[in-house]
Amino acid sequence: MALLDGILGGAQSVMAFGQQQTENKLAKAKFDEQKRQYDQSFNETKRQYDQSFDETKRQHDQSFNETKRQYDQSFNEGVRQFNAGEVYKQYDLKKLKDQDAKDATRAANNDLFKTYANADYLSPDMQSLNYNRINDDIAAGRNSDRFATAEQLVLGMATQFGDLPEGSEATSVEALPGGGYAITVTNADGSKGAVTTDGSSEPTSEVVRFAPGQLGKLANLQYRTKIAINTDEFNPVSMAASKNLIAADQKGQQERAAFVEQQTQINNLLTQVKATGNV
Repeated sequence: MALLDGILGGAQSVMAFGQQQTENKLAKAKFDEQKRQYDQSFNETKRQYDQSFDETKRQHDQSFNETKRQYDQSFNEGVRQFNAGEVYKQYDLKKLKDQDAKDATRAANNDLFKTYANADYLSPDMQSLNYNRINDDIAAGRNSDRFATAEQLVLGMATQFGDLPEGSEATSVEALPGGGYAITVTNADGSKGAVTTDGSSEPTSEVVRFAPGQLGKLANLQYRTKIAINTDEFNPVSMAASKNLIAADQKGQQERAAFVEQQTQINNLLTQVKATGNV
């Protein structure tokens, strides 16, 4: 009897062990299935999150790049407006003749006048450029956020009114070792050079070294003699026709008239000196 009990007990133990193994396998299979489902759910959630994140980042980058493009375009357009050569190009002065060219020049000058005024580059009486500010902005260097506008103002004056070869354009203001500045030039054939003492691009020509503070003053001279006196702001007829200036005091109008007369005389003198070489 004891032997039979032992056999039955052993069999029951084997059966219990087998049952436990079966339950363990079922539990492991259940765990593995739960883990598979969890991993699948986690991976799907992560995939959706990554997809959403990537899409959000794409939209953000697209928005940022578009905003930057618009800002750069606006900034470049603003800087370009300081370049007198570019403003005059818009009016295609070379294709116009006589009165049309005069009207277009006045319109271009009006645009430049407004641009300089909006950027606070004009003196309070508007008869001069604030050349000290121009010089300070140039001296601040290319890393300054004001350098580009001051540089374009100087380059525009140099291109439009400087003694450059036909088709040449002033392209940059560069600081020179030992102080002062040179104005680089791109010629009509694409070659590079600089403003020289004889106005030519010959290798033997001497590069002009503009002293610190000189560029702003030269730009101011061109503004006074070439731009300001040929704008509606300093035209007696336009002033009288302007509703904003009808009530202007007589003294102010007389001062403007005297300024125009004075700068016209200076301009005529400069033209005569340039033509005759008789300083």
